[in-house]
Amino acid sequence: MHSKLKYIIFIGLISISTTIKSLSFNIQADTSILNNTITKITINDIQQLVNQTKENTLSINSKVTTDYQIQLSQSNDFIANININNNDFKNKFEWTKNNTTLLLTANSYKAFSDGLYALLQEQLGFKFYHTKEQIIPNKIEESLINFKSFKGEQVFSKNGFHLHTMHPIELTEFLLDETKPNALNEVKQYIDWLARNGQNYFEFNLLESINKDSWLAHAQAITNYAHQRGIFCGVDLSIHMIQQKAFQLYSGWFKHDKKIIDNVNWLAQAGFDIWNLELSSTEFSQQDYSKLLAQVELIQNLLNKNNIVLMSRSHVVKANKMVSNNKNDLYSLLNNKHGLMIHTVMFYSLIDEVAPVYENENLQHMQQLLLQEQQKRTVWYYPESAYWITFDNSVPMFLMSYLKARLDDINFCETHHITGHLTFTSGWEWNYWLIDWSIARWSWNYEIDNITIDKYPLQYISDVVKNDTIFNYIKQSYLLQERYIKDSTLIKVLTAQTITDEIGGKINLELHPRPELAYKYIRNKATQEELNFISNKYINNINSYINKQEKLNKPTSNNVLEQELIDGINITLLRAKHKYYTLKYLINYRANKIDKQKNNIDYLLDSATTIRQQAQQIVQQREQHYRYNLHDLSYQHKSHTAYEFGYLYPTHQLHFWQREELQAKHNKYKFWYRNIWNVFKIIGIVN
Repeated sequence: MHSKLKYIIFIGLISISTTIKSLSFNIQADTSILNNTITKITINDIQQLVNQTKENTLSINSKVTTDYQIQLSQSNDFIANININNNDFKNKFEWTKNNTTLLLTANSYKAFSDGLYALLQEQLGFKFYHTKEQIIPNKIEESLINFKSFKGEQVFSKNGFHLHTMHPIELTEFLLDETKPNALNEVKQYIDWLARNGQNYFEFNLLESINKDSWLAHAQAITNYAHQRGIFCGVDLSIHMIQQKAFQLYSGWFKHDKKIIDNVNWLAQAGFDIWNLELSSTEFSQQDYSKLLAQVELIQNLLNKNNIVLMSRSHVVKANKMVSNNKNDLYSLLNNKHGLMIHTVMFYSLIDEVAPVYENENLQHMQQLLLQEQQKRTVWYYPESAYWITFDNSVPMFLMSYLKARLDDINFCETHHITGHLTFTSGWEWNYWLIDWSIARWSWNYEIDNITIDKYPLQYISDVVKNDTIFNYIKQSYLLQERYIKDSTLIKVLTAQTITDEIGGKINLELHPRPELAYKYIRNKATQEELNFISNKYINNINSYINKQEKLNKPTSNNVLEQELIDGINITLLRAKHKYYTLKYLINYRANKIDKQKNNIDYLLDSATTIRQQAQQIVQQREQHYRYNLHDLSYQHKSHTAYEFGYLYPTHQLHFWQREELQAKHNKYKFWYRNIWNVFKIIGIVN
């Protein structure tokens, strides 16, 4: 790492001596800049942030002498109003220092905002890591302002986040229920987080469970505020998707076109810039193309009249896995004004050789689609920073491999000049705020004194970890997770089983990583050769991972963020231990049957229970620090989604861990055993 950068990263977190001179700042700019809504809100926010330090102050157009004058100036290529269709434009800024004058030159009002926040976060020790929390230094030390120039430019024309409100994550109810107390302010807080981290786009899923009579005004308030912050807004909806309460432009058997027209005209009033339109009725099916394309044309014509951009998501399911009689590729039939978001899942990248998800060997077919469709239309990359259902934070595990995967993909997309990057986010607890925060900052390229700031997976952990011993522990844990959980595919057994894993026949789809042999088969039918295979591939590797992780000597910390990271790593280790014992029980149970022995194996499940109880203590500790209401996140309650609980409900009692113990003991492997999912509601059969 560049020595100057390392100093800058750590200094903002060091307690500053009272002998260091306090600094005062004054922003000077033309009235046109100060009165623009985007810059005005940002400057007011910056002023409040700086004034929250113990001894620093920031004023605006003050005549009083201050230590530093901050001057704002439009660049020669300045654009006052950025069109959503302009995919060539990227916000960029440059700070230059001349004695006690700091000059910020920017090419848009949003770039002024980005430059001001970047100065605080990349140089002066402020850290905007979470919607609800930030690090504010005690003092801004003058030695930090030692650059001659500091430049920033977006990697992508559009960078932002999709809040997957089909799931009961932190902001789902605030976005979909205008009557929930403080709803608008909670959403504004998130929009502020986007602005502080240089993002210029966000979207969420619209569900059919909204109150159409009163929700529209709420949506208008959300989009208005986002636009005031220089952020474009999108909404994810469907033509006729029946899964997970998706908002449909038509339902029923009759008058489809009229229903589409009425719903488009109604929703167009909300002020969204982009509609991310689901074209299928489910992830695994496609309707008749001739009817679908006629509907798409109708929708596109209506949206054009309202200056709304139409895009759609490409699913990771290959065409030959779709339930469909269509022979042609749907995307090739869409006109070139219809944009495409290339979606990938979990902690796998476009360049990974192995990604055993959604019936795929890897996701390189999505890479090919990305590059192919880029030649025809607007294309964004659309990866995930978490995958809620039975994969990571619902287990829970803190999978640091997301960091490398997302950075690899950002670098790949930058190389191939992809214009947009939209991160599909599924909740921020269990350290998943770190993934989103890293992605947001990686979506900018920075230079200090003409030296490019390198990017690397653990880059921003350095901003919240003060202790070198703890940082090294996290680094070594990350390397072990990469080696064992991802590369050696231990993820196949560390994830919990999902519904399609426990349904037979054609619906027994490998959506999530899973072992080559079903747990029920291992327990009841496996041959000795097959037991040896499972032992060699999984038991031995789990044991190696556990032994190497435990040799790292887990530290503790009084710092809340450091302890959160340590807890996430520790519960992932305990998950591996738990799976070691439950899987070992299944293997030994079957071996007893094969050998006609009665060797005692109950101790294995007893050990699994003990491990789960240890993990439960970590869950209880973490719940004391959740940033949003514990009841909303972790308990059962009515929801606008297809799930009658918060997204951390499975984590609250370690549901999947206990279920696996009981399945192993009682040989219960039907999906309805201790089931928490309302399957009929999820797939859209009932509301």
